[in-house]
Parts: sequence; structure tokens; C-alpha cells
Amino acid sequence: MVGLGVLGVMVLASQLGPYADGTVVITSSVASPEVRRPARILSSFLRDRIFESYGFSAGVTPSEVTQLQVRLFFGEGEQLSLTVLDDDGIRGARNFERGDPEATMFETWIFLRAVLEEALPLPEPEPPPPIASTPTSSVPASVAASPAAPAPAAATTTLAAPRSQGQLAFAALAFGAIGGPEGLGLGLAIQGRVPLAERLSGTLELGYRRADPLATLSVAHLPISAMFGYQLDASLPLEVGARATLDPRLVVEQDTGDVGLGLGLGVGPYARVALPFESVAFVGQLDVQAGLLRQAYQVGGERAVDPVLSVQVSLGVEYQWP
Repeated sequence: MVGLGVLGVMVLASQLGPYADGTVVITSSVASPEVRRPARILSSFLRDRIFESYGFSAGVTPSEVTQLQVRLFFGEGEQLSLTVLDDDGIRGARNFERGDPEATMFETWIFLRAVLEEALPLPEPEPPPPIASTPTSSVPASVAASPAAPAPAAATTTLAAPRSQGQLAFAALAFGAIGGPEGLGLGLAIQGRVPLAERLSGTLELGYRRADPLATLSVAHLPISAMFGYQLDASLPLEVGARATLDPRLVVEQDTGDVGLGLGLGVGPYARVALPFESVAFVGQLDVQAGLLRQAYQVGGERAVDPVLSVQVSLGVEYQWP
């Protein structure tokens, strides 16, 4: 009974520790989109274990209270590295093989907890009041020293294994298109992306932009694009491919109020970079389009024609689901 009482006091003290939320910050980075989900699962698991053991929440960005930064890197295949840093540099680092998900979570937590206990010691619990009816000498030393808190926590945590197949992703982008008499046309677009094969993906993009090819003419573009891309190297976040765009348009003559319809068609290459961060990725995309079907506009003596070539630069954020 004395051993169980001491253990209860230690658990209570750990939940009331002196450290503020954000004392430890956990971040993760991945070498390919396929391991984003395992990265989120492991980061969440380690945050839960830190809260259970120390009573504070691990942050996602450093702040003035941050004492330790835990960095996870999911490399190619089953490679995983965990690095713990403080203001003086690396506090501890270790590489793991990601085989069984539960075994990986248990091993990473055992290593991380050892580093945390050295850097952020728990306060000494107050000694329990003496119990006259139970001599302390009757309690075997092995009983007080044997409990290991992390083992039950890792063993009872059940999380779904990461999916081996690809996942659906959505992106929101802002873009600028340059070319022809319209000059710079700004717009917005949304993308839906799905993996088709290893390193091969398909994307459907819906966009909107407004441009004024002539002084009294306003054109609303509603481009619909299909893209097929290939990731050249699994360790690089670069994708290249081909894009075809069907561009329906609503044309308004501002002086007379006349409304007309237009249509464009273009094809060309594109390059796309997606830099993952936690559950999202920051996206940059460069498109070059050659006009196969070009629209001509004429108002009075003024005339304008769609460009033969146009360039579009897009920036945005992508979220992978589920």
C-alpha cells in the first residue's frame, strides 16, 4: 500500500508540473506526401504523452517559453529521425525504422521521455505521511522501483495504421496571369488532386479571373483545367507535367451594356512545388500556356486578340484528406 501511495503522489505531481504550455515544441517534416498522415499521428501521440506525464501542452511553433524543440523527419521508405534541440544545440538524436506503428510510437516516446527527464526534471514529490500500522521495511524494494509509466500508455494506445495508398488533396490558390493586351490578370482557383500511380497524379482546377483587354471591355474568365503530373524524385517536392485549359468567358461591353460569350483553349507544361508543414502544404506553381483556340475582341476601331503564349504564377495552401 505504501508503494501505491508514493506512485499516486508522483502521478499527481506530474500533472501539476511547473512548466508552461509551449515549453516543448513538436514539428514534423516529410520527404513525400505519402507519409504526411503517419507524421500527424506520431506528432499527436507524442503531444498526448507529454501532457499526461508533465501536465502541459506541447506547442507547434517556438515562443519565448520554449525550452526544447522536437523535430521529426519522415524520410523515404521506413526511415524516421527524431532530434531534440535546446538553445545550446542538439540535446539528443536517434533514427528509427517505421515498421509496426504501435512499436514505433512506443520506441520514440521511450527515447523522447529519457531526454525530457534529463532536461525538464519533474519536481520532487512531498513525502507521504508515515503509516504507523505498516512498517516501511516490509515493502520489497523491487515493488517501489518496478512501475514503468510509459509501457502501459503505449500498449493501450490503438491508432489506425497509415494507409499505403495515396490520398485526396485540395488546394486554394491565388494566381497572376501575364500575356497579351490584358496585361496582368489576377484570380483565384481551387484544385482537387488524386494519385493515379506511384509518383503520378491527376488534378482538376477551377478558376476565376477578370481582365480588361480593351478600355471599355470587361472579360470574366472561368478556366477549367486538367493536369497530369509526375514527381521526378520521391525525395524532392517537385512535380512537372502537362496542363490543358478550357476557358469559357463572359464578355461585357461597359458603354452599351452588351453581353457576349467567348471561349479559349490552351495547353502547355507546368511545374509545381508543395512544401509540407504539419497537416498542410505551401504550394507554388508555374504554368506556360500556348493558345490553341484564341479569342478576338473588337469595340469600334479597337481590336485585341488573345496571346499566343501566356504565363501564370500561382501560390496557395493545400490540405490532404483524410
